[in-house]
This record gives sequence, structure tokens and C-alpha cells, in this order.
Amino acid sequence: AGADAKWKVWDLRTYNMLHGYGRKYGHAVNSIDVSMTGMVAMSCGGFLDVFKDVFSTARASKPYIKEQYRGLQIECLRFRPFEDVCCVGHSGGFSSLIVPGAGKANFDSFEANPFETKKQRQEREVQSLLDKLQPDSIMLDPDRIGEINHEVAKAYNQKKKEEEKEAEEAKKATKKMRGKNKVGNRMKRKALKKGAEQRQK
Repeated sequence: AGADAKWKVWDLRTYNMLHGYGRKYGHAVNSIDVSMTGMVAMSCGGFLDVFKDVFSTARASKPYIKEQYRGLQIECLRFRPFEDVCCVGHSGGFSSLIVPGAGKANFDSFEANPFETKKQRQEREVQSLLDKLQPDSIMLDPDRIGEINHEVAKAYNQKKKEEEKEAEEAKKATKKMRGKNKVGNRMKRKALKKGAEQRQK
């Protein structure tokens, strides 16, 4: 691309020009970049054009994608590797443009499984944490398997006896007949019980 607002495609094997594109917007090409799949993005002032298959024998009759940034001047543009995104830096800041087919469909080789689901990621994190632990801290002691903790068994039996005793006392205090638990009857039973105890003494 030159200051005469023209940009051309040359074959360095024969030093011959394949295609030439003339002035279209009245500005010189101030930035140009080639994607991984051979797409060419060029900017003239506030206009951005993306051409497809410009390195083939046929000349592209029209741009693949056209974009205009009104009131702004494009300063630089670059394609992102392995992504269908073109980053544009202009006088107003930064913008990005989606260009389908600009990046190669290669996944990140640093990822173990780039297509893993949320559940698979959680399982991988748990497994990585377990790998950091010492085997002795998570293994069962084979000598202690099948043994009985006598202290725990004794406490359990004592608690069970107390619960049975409380249940038996509560059962005795339940009403067996209607009117048997009235105030007069309770006082009468209490007096009879007291008299029986005095006679036994």
C-alpha cells in the first residue's frame, strides 16, 4: 500500500503484480493486515474493508465486509490469531469487528480439554486437589478396620438405657381412666401412699 491511495498484491516468486486496487475513499491506506486464512483488512481514514481470496488468481470484485467509523480516524488494525476477530484502534478508542473465517479452527493446545463441560471442570479441580494430598492422609488404616470403639459403644448403650427409662416413666404417667387424674384423686392416692409408708416404718 502506498501514499497514492492504491494497494496491490504481488507474487514474490515472479515479481509480478496479481491485482491492483485504486482509490476508492480518497484517503491513503494507513493500516493493513493479513489474517491466518488469507483475508486482507485495510483502512482508509474512517473506512475499513476486508477482502477475501485476494491471493487467488481471480480479482475480488467487492469487499467481503465493509465498516465505517463515522467521525473517527482508524490508526491501526490487527487480526487476532485463531479467532474470527479484527481489532481496530481509532481516534475514539478501541473497537472489534467479527470477521467469520478469519482465524484457523485450531484449539488451544495448552488446555487439556477445551470442550469440557462445567461438571467435567469441577471434577478435574477436585481430582487435582486430591493429587496434592499425601496418600497416607486419605488411606484407611487396614489394622483399624473391623474394630469397635468401646467408649463410643458404652456411651451409646448408656444413652439408650436413659431413653428407655424416660419412656417408661412417661408411660406410667399417662392417663389410664377418665377422671382418675383429678386433684381429689391425686391427693387421696398421695395420702394412702404416705400412710402405707408410715405403717411399714
